[in-house]
Order: sequence, then structure tokens, then C-alpha cells
Amino acid sequence: MALSTKIKHVDKRPNGVLRFRRRFPKNVAEALGESALQVHIKNREGLAFHREYQAIMQEFDRMVSEVRCRIAGNDTRSPIERWHEALLKREELVSETIGLENDPEFAAREIAKGLSKLPNTDPLLLKALVNPDAEAPKLTLQDAKQMYAQDKRMPDNEVVRLDRITRRLEQALGPLDKVTLEGLRRDHGRRYMDQMLKTTKSDGLPLSLATCAKESKIIAAMVNHGMREGDIDTKNPFTGLPWPKDTGPKVTKKLPLPDNLIESVEERLKGGRTEELPVMWRLLKGTGMRLGEVAGLSQEDIVLNAETPHILVRPNAIREVPLTS
Repeated sequence: MALSTKIKHVDKRPNGVLRFRRRFPKNVAEALGESALQVHIKNREGLAFHREYQAIMQEFDRMVSEVRCRIAGNDTRSPIERWHEALLKREELVSETIGLENDPEFAAREIAKGLSKLPNTDPLLLKALVNPDAEAPKLTLQDAKQMYAQDKRMPDNEVVRLDRITRRLEQALGPLDKVTLEGLRRDHGRRYMDQMLKTTKSDGLPLSLATCAKESKIIAAMVNHGMREGDIDTKNPFTGLPWPKDTGPKVTKKLPLPDNLIESVEERLKGGRTEELPVMWRLLKGTGMRLGEVAGLSQEDIVLNAETPHILVRPNAIREVPLTS
């Protein structure tokens, strides 16, 4: 007897293709002019399916979040993203015009005339309708960050890490959406390096040189990606920075949690509302696994009938295991 599981928002079409369809919240649907996100899923099973499914779910959450920010007056899109979306909206509006199919430019101008009389019409959309060949806004560090996260299909935890790393960059250079990739110079890289060298952790100690070098490589990769996607031919100022030599210890010892803290955590969990957290805590305390490894365990990963009962920490349908620490 085969065991099947119903996955939310996924159904199988008569032709055998898997379809993801999830309705937008009412206010988001009204703003987008679409009732749902509908996508055909290429992979049908296994880890590849779950990766694609999670990527679509993240895209749905991103779309909802962006639209809600726009509705609230907090548009987080970069200027170039807004311009590209305005151009796509222009094509959509022109394609829906009846009777002017042979003169799309005239149709676009007539649409612009009508929209200009309406309140709250996006001026960027009007510009796209009248002059679609206008120069697009220049790519910024903020654009590079967003493209890097999207194109790398970063999960939420990696996006949070990228946010933390780019906050240090922002402390050195100012708002990322004000710094264009074309305008980057070597001085930007040195200012970033100086900022990193004087940054301290919560315990008052400076960041290790290893951390500085690791984070600067991520910044350099992010900028390289933005320059490549934007066809920008200029040097990346974050590569080859003259970091000081690391003469400190290669290993920083971390002390175990004190007994009173462990007792406090266990006492807090006793009064919790879920049964899972105490179990996860016992696994963390008894094995030394990472939180993500414990949270992503499946029943098949726990082997109790072996000569030595053990837990398998391996990639599965829930999460991947990083190759490096």
C-alpha cells in the first residue's frame, strides 16, 4: 500500500503536470490585479521538488511583503526594479488594448493620457508609457544585494546573514541605494576595511581578521554579481584589500554554557506550549548538533535498531547540510 501526502497549494493537472497555485490576500490581489500566484513545477519528486517548492513559497512571500509595503507607503523596491516593473506593466496594458494593435506607441500614449487624470498614478509608469527607451536608473549596491540574494536562491537564514554583513558596509559608505556600482572607487573599499577593523562585537572585542576577510569576500562576490548582471565594466574595490596579517590564535575556544543557564532554559521549557521544544533541547544538549540540524531531522534519520543507536545528519527533503562550518 503506497502512502501519499497532500502538499499545500500543489495539485496535479489532467496532463500530469504539477501546479502550484496560492491565492493572494485580498488587498494584495487588488493591488496586483491578479488573484493568485500560479506556477508549473518542473521537478516531480525528491529533494529537487522540495527545493523548487520552497523557492516558489519564498517568492510568494516576497511578492506579498513588497506589495504590502507599497500599500503602506514603504516601497522597498529599488529604482531600477520599479522601472523594470513599470516597463512590464506598459507591455501588459498595451497588449490588452483593443483596436490599436497596429500602433502600440499611440496606444501607450493614449493610456498615459487616461491614467494621468487618475489620482495616485505611478509617475514612473507614465514615464514608461510615454518614453520606454529612457535611460534606466543606475544599479546601486542595494540592487546588487537584492539580485545576489534572489539569483543565489538564498534561504531566509542566509538572507538574514547577508543583511547583517551589508549593515557594516552601510555604516562605512552610507545608504546602499545611494551608492551606484558605476561610481565605486578604491576609496570605497578602504573605507569599508577601516570600518571593519574598528568594529567591535557585543563583548567589546574587535572582529577577528578571519571574520573581516570572510565578510569582505561575500561583499566582493555580491558586487561582482551586480556588475556582471548590469554589464558594468569597472574594477571591484572590495577585492584585494590590504588586510593586516592575522597573528592571533587560529582557534578561539568557546566555553560551554554555564550550569545555571542550562537549568534556567530547562525550567522555562517545562512551562512551554509545545512538546517539540523540550525534545529539541535534549538533542542539542546531548549531541552537540546545530539547531538547524536538529530542526531538520526526519524520522528516517534516527536509527535506534543498530548495534550503536545513532542519528544521521544528512541532506533530506527538509533542509540541506552545509559542507563547511
